[in-house]
This record gives sequence, structure tokens and C-alpha cells, in this order.
Amino acid sequence: MSVEQLEVIIPSDPAARKDIVRVLDELSNSFVRIGGEKDFIKAEIEALAEKYDLPKKILNKMAKIHFQQNIEKVKFESDALVDAYCIITGKEVE
Repeated sequence: MSVEQLEVIIPSDPAARKDIVRVLDELSNSFVRIGGEKDFIKAEIEALAEKYDLPKKILNKMAKIHFQQNIEKVKFESDALVDAYCIITGKEVE
């Protein structure tokens, strides 16, 4: 088993290195914001689930559909999946 070597050419120009560090800092800040948004989404889903006794899984799917505005596509794909399953397995959905 051989280990593949990775060659990285690191810029020697101080301005290029400074630019890379600046972008890395911005990306790090972005990851922090993303983490905060994920925490917010999770907390809101949990609050709705508890308040209205709804499954978190369903609320998460509803939120994604609402964001993407793609209920027609979701229904089409779901119907196609059920149809394919029934045809292949010979089982019917009641």
C-alpha cells in the first residue's frame, strides 16, 4: 500500500499570504454564523414540536419545502417512489 504524496506550492509573497489569512478569517466567521443559524433552526423546530405536538422530522421537512418552494417536486418524487415500490414488490398502499 502506497501513500500518495500531496504537493502544495505555498505562495512566498507576503501580500498573497496576508490575503489567504484574511479569507480564512472571513470563512471562519461565516462558519460561526452558520453554526448559529443551525442552532436557531433546531431550537425553533423543537419549540414548535413541543408546543403543537408535531414530529420534528415532519417540521424539518416542511421547513425545507417552504424554503425551497418545491412541494410539487416533493409530491411527484414521493408518488413515483410509492408507485415504483408497489410495482416492484407487488404490494399495494391502502
